[in-house]
Amino acid sequence: MAELLRRGFAAELAGSSYEKHDMFVWVRGSRPKPIQIKTVHSAPWYVRRANFAKRADQVTVYVLLGAEAATPARFFVVKNGDLAAQVRQPPTWKAFGFIDAKSVEKYEDNWDILKEGRCHQTEGGNEMKTAFYTVALGAALLLTASTASVRAEDRDCTVDLKSMCAGIAPGEGHIRACIEAHMSELSVGCSSRLSKAAWIFSECKGDIQHFCPQATYGNISDCMRPHLGEASDQCRGAIAFIASPAGD
Repeated sequence: MAELLRRGFAAELAGSSYEKHDMFVWVRGSRPKPIQIKTVHSAPWYVRRANFAKRADQVTVYVLLGAEAATPARFFVVKNGDLAAQVRQPPTWKAFGFIDAKSVEKYEDNWDILKEGRCHQTEGGNEMKTAFYTVALGAALLLTASTASVRAEDRDCTVDLKSMCAGIAPGEGHIRACIEAHMSELSVGCSSRLSKAAWIFSECKGDIQHFCPQATYGNISDCMRPHLGEASDQCRGAIAFIASPAGD
């Protein structure tokens, strides 16, 4: 995590409900990306072969610490799909394989891959308007509020709000501005909640635009609920993943 922060990324642990991911990583203007991190003192890295077919877009950071403490760590940042053909699998291994150092060499310090998907505002604000982000984030918060862990994180956000924005009158975006000003001070639970919501938004963005283009924060849940069965596989899969206590 220290290397990510040094390079200007924001990062946080994904939490127990995201056992397939280790962290969420983002930069200003980008959506959080779930990533895996694999660390060894000497190559190879052992991997589950099925992940390279099921989650081709998953970004993994392969960390090579080196055999000696004084050896600088090396970082290789790559999508699973780009390494699928490089996974070595001995004949007696069924589910697992390994990645050797030569296979990841060209992806060393490939950090820009984590900045893909940044939002660029066009003149007049027609692309990805802030108002729509607010609606979509509201949808994500409402759609995923189903598990005990999520409810606990909601309580963390409530505590943060009372602590950081006490005395600020609601209306005209005052509360939202307060939260944005204190974003770096949010508790781990609340930060996790908002990161999950942002991820749900990224997975369901097209569905929200299709089924509920005129929805507001107050009615997005009522609008989307009858359409969940018609939502894309990507969106339904994301919601099901959040709703599963074990994230399996």
